[in-house]
Amino acid sequence: MRLKTYHAPTMSEAMRLVRVELGDEAVIVSSYRSRRGRGVEVTAAIEPRDAATAAPVAMNGAAVKSPTTEQLAQSLAYHAVPEDLAERLRALALLDSSDPLERRLATALASELHFDPLPAGNRQPLVLVGAPGAGKTVAVAKLATRAVMAGRSVAVITCDTVRAGGVEQLSAFVELLGQPLVTVAGPEELCQAIAEAAERDTILIDTPGTNPLNAVEIADLQGFLAAGGNAHNILVLPAGLDGAEATDAARQFAEVGARRLLITRLDVARRYGAALAAAKAAGMSLDLASSSSFVAQGLHALTPGAVARLLLRNPAKTDLAAVFSEDSV
Repeated sequence: MRLKTYHAPTMSEAMRLVRVELGDEAVIVSSYRSRRGRGVEVTAAIEPRDAATAAPVAMNGAAVKSPTTEQLAQSLAYHAVPEDLAERLRALALLDSSDPLERRLATALASELHFDPLPAGNRQPLVLVGAPGAGKTVAVAKLATRAVMAGRSVAVITCDTVRAGGVEQLSAFVELLGQPLVTVAGPEELCQAIAEAAERDTILIDTPGTNPLNAVEIADLQGFLAAGGNAHNILVLPAGLDGAEATDAARQFAEVGARRLLITRLDVARRYGAALAAAKAAGMSLDLASSSSFVAQGLHALTPGAVARLLLRNPAKTDLAAVFSEDSV
């Protein structure tokens, strides 16, 4: 896949530039008009021809930049991977040209980021945290569904008693699975609920949506996390956020104990660099990803191979199944 962004005074001029350089087969990935009156920006993609994988040749004694190098640079730029991280990934991925680019990028990602998907049979409680609207409740329902389908007993506990409809939404999901929903109002009740659910194979805890910029809400969350004891604290972060905002939020949640990252909304976002930047900056393990709003499907392990395929795939294609087919959970 080859990606390139064009700037022009008008949309027709930008389209002309796309056709001249990439041809009529190019697919428009995104376009928008500048808010500052500077014309339009169009990003186009095209699948490379067979010759795109050819080795670089020398011209006037200087090496020509290889299509593989250009493809990697364009993909990382398209996903807005921070330049310092992108530079290290490029350097590592291009050290050895004997392997396919996807495999080399996966190796580079594994060296720069921490991948540690929890095994499906994990017995420690899982506490999901995140900002309002991040997708925590649906993620809890997905995890509960996965456990039930695997024949494991589940206890679902919610601390989200403030948000209107929060308990009702999760209760509706859980009742369909034939599992109990326990509602707690504070850390002490959470401690008791976890103790009473100790015999369950899987314990899932949904916390209130927390504004990472609100010190009172962060303090309340910290109380719930302390009550969780040895639980795995997982930050739920939507894909497609601004990189700086995602990084700031991840660092704030890391300060109160979040150590893992579950990325949601892969299906409604095309750029994933912010989530990688957040994991790197906050020192979090990449754990799981959600690519569907349906609770019975679309939950995947985040592995180096899967992330490499996400970064290199044609963003004009909406089907994410192939990305995770080799790393499904």
